Amino acid sequence: TPSGPYITHVSDTHPGQTMVVTGGGYDPATVRVIVHVPGNLTAQRNELPAKVAALTTAFNGSLSPLPQEPPTERTHTLKPMHATARSVFVPLPAHPYPPDYVGIVWLADGERLSNPMVVNRPQSWFLLKTTSRPGELNRLCGMNLRGDRYVPRYLFLRAKGDEPRQLDEVPRHKEDGFSETFCVQFRLPADLEPGEYEVFLHNNSGGPFGFTRPLPLTVTVDPEFPERLFVATEHGVKGDSLTDNREALQAIIDRAGEAGGGIVFLPPGAYRVDDTVQLREH
Repeated sequence: TPSGPYITHVSDTHPGQTMVVTGGGYDPATVRVIVHVPGNLTAQRNELPAKVAALTTAFNGSLSPLPQEPPTERTHTLKPMHATARSVFVPLPAHPYPPDYVGIVWLADGERLSNPMVVNRPQSWFLLKTTSRPGELNRLCGMNLRGDRYVPRYLFLRAKGDEPRQLDEVPRHKEDGFSETFCVQFRLPADLEPGEYEVFLHNNSGGPFGFTRPLPLTVTVDPEFPERLFVATEHGVKGDSLTDNREALQAIIDRAGEAGGGIVFLPPGAYRVDDTVQLREH
């Protein structure tokens, strides 16, 4: 606030390691860091599926507003290891919380309280393919995508106005325990109808603050190609590596397009093309 401490940035931090809170408006000698852990304790892992299912039903795609004051439970007031006029250094609490949990941070200086900010918030940056077909593999890439490495993540697909549908995570060819926090691979259901969808993830930590922003995904069906076959060498194209085939090849492509589509087949050979060939819509 203008009359009190404020936070501009919180470094994502593993529990037990040093978190850096950047801001101002406080006295370095008296400032304290408040950390609230809104998610589950390690001992409550078996409760996650039901809790995430309830949270997902209520999730409308907008990130939950942060509490302006720290709750009383699972909240720690910490004395910094070191503080300057612009940065505060403090270890992020570990036990009894899961690895890489989502937390909410405030700065406090006496009775004055800063704005809240999230540490380790999951972020969705992009989908590997923004257009996919039913049954295809795809990947969601971002940051902090795994809050607790010992329990599953929860990945969802939702069409506008429909209930979310949980997707199965598909292990990549190499799991190294590190890159999984930046990427999750999934397969779209084979019976998925074409249309516009959104993909989002709950990283199994942080309660209502553990969701990523939804990313748009267009689902299409496999195109149907006509089975007409146009053998290029029967229409003046030569595979002798010497003849420039640009005009002859363009002519057969155009002929296939005018016929409603088809396959232009080039038998084995070396086909010289000295200029651009324009393909037709298919």
